[in-house]
Amino acid sequence: MSLKLEDLTTFRTVAELLSVTDAAAHLGVPKSTISRRIALVEEYAGAQLLKRTTRKVKLTEAGDLFLKKCEEALDLLDGAQTAISDTQKQPAGDLKVVMPVEIGVYLLGDIIGRFLECYPRIVLDLEMQNRTVDLLTEDVDLWIRITPMEMSGMISRRLGELERWLVAAPSYLETYGYPEKLEDIEQHRCVLLRRRGRLENRWGTVTNGFRQDLQVSGRVMVNNVSTAHRAVASGAGIGWIPAFLSEKMVRDGRLVHLFPETTGLVEVYACYASRAYMPSKVRAFIDFLTDNAIKSKLLQKMQQ
Repeated sequence: MSLKLEDLTTFRTVAELLSVTDAAAHLGVPKSTISRRIALVEEYAGAQLLKRTTRKVKLTEAGDLFLKKCEEALDLLDGAQTAISDTQKQPAGDLKVVMPVEIGVYLLGDIIGRFLECYPRIVLDLEMQNRTVDLLTEDVDLWIRITPMEMSGMISRRLGELERWLVAAPSYLETYGYPEKLEDIEQHRCVLLRRRGRLENRWGTVTNGFRQDLQVSGRVMVNNVSTAHRAVASGAGIGWIPAFLSEKMVRDGRLVHLFPETTGLVEVYACYASRAYMPSKVRAFIDFLTDNAIKSKLLQKMQQ
């Protein structure tokens, strides 16, 4: 046999109010209807779920267990209904997004105005900081970062990839010489990034489809890529810098692009707290950002 949604709703109401009479009044149906639906639920469960007297109702041990599962099922159905309803409405509300300064300036660029035109009911609160975000406790809807979240209760959606280049200042190369082979970089001074306490001293390069990891070292370690970029441009060492930061200086001759056939890719992720469904305002921002960034070639599509 199967149950109807109204049967489960009736059981939950009786269990919460501990009264058939009160449940009937709350649901606006006769007490006989309540009793019939409870009987159907107990037949389905194969156990007595409620102990009934003339004055009150009490859950049995089986009834207490069934109620918990019943509430989970009804909450899931409520969430599904809300999700469907949400997709039919224009996304709206305050949207708090945190992202690194460099990524934000690069990716958002001219699209903020267009996004707000497309979604006039969203109020966008952007925080450009290189910091760790606790999506479970902070009032933040979305965190854009370059590594996925490895934490229970978090969802990471890959948006695309950024290209990295090996670059150095002419002054550094004049002093210390050009690396003749890719592996020679391991003997040079490098400018290293430290992200959330982890030192990036292994650079995963790709040359014509061949991957080669470089174990590098240096006298400069920084915690954001803009500072690393400036340090490289000042002659502090060789850097493994996103192309969007390096390409203008390479064109102007202020940086030298070493081994142009060699690149690396940095994955960009949108992270948010796991829910039964993604709010439409969050989905709208992620989709808009990704579509515009890829169309504008700011991001490369993820390789499958």
